Amino acid sequence: MEAVNDAPYLRNRPESFVEAADVILKLDSGDTLAAHSTLLSFHSDVFSDMLSLNKPGDSRFHVLPLSDCSLDDALSFLKCIYTRCEADRFCVEGAEAVAALANKFGMDGISKDLDKFLAGKVAPDGSSSAFWGADIDKAVHWLSEAGKNNLIHLAAKAERFLVQAGARLSDSPEAVHIPPSSLLRMLDSRHAAIVGLLETAKKCADTCLRSQIHGSYNASCTLPTAAQDALAEIKALKPVYSSVQST
Repeated sequence: MEAVNDAPYLRNRPESFVEAADVILKLDSGDTLAAHSTLLSFHSDVFSDMLSLNKPGDSRFHVLPLSDCSLDDALSFLKCIYTRCEADRFCVEGAEAVAALANKFGMDGISKDLDKFLAGKVAPDGSSSAFWGADIDKAVHWLSEAGKNNLIHLAAKAERFLVQAGARLSDSPEAVHIPPSSLLRMLDSRHAAIVGLLETAKKCADTCLRSQIHGSYNASCTLPTAAQDALAEIKALKPVYSSVQST
């Protein structure tokens, strides 16, 4: 069985390093990719266990299955393992597959780095042209994927977007896959926002009422300063979502 030794993640590497590959990753498609047991074991206890159970016999290669994975997904995954430069390590395209594979093989370090990278593509208010734009279904999809693959910061950004968009989650086909913990946080956040709005509006109304009692005015008159301040506060109301933190 011959592995692909000219794969992108092995290019521009010393020949001795490439030749030292001692693992063949076999995909369902029959494609094979070369890898190094030391790197796989360093990043993943799961791979380490698989290697210890897989004896190469007469060959120096361990042959390990990489199932439920396309060649492109496998290449993106191995790029994350082999690339040191953070700027070149991740990209939005293929991130979903990388997240799933990193979670599958218990690669917590890669998952955390990927989560940080992806969450950085989303604004503090949850808006993101790179992921969902104004598309509720896409945001629900990414929230579901983030929940399944321990991307906690990306999940928080998606939660914030959906809460602030006032999304009807029942209209989205993938809403059933949103983790219960995310649903509870969003419900709590929406409740906190409504309570905050009501409390602020009540305070402003009380201020306006007191101003009206102590200084009568008609529509053509200038409002008392306290009333103007209260009305300005009402106009500037912005919900505070306490449970979905900006990251």
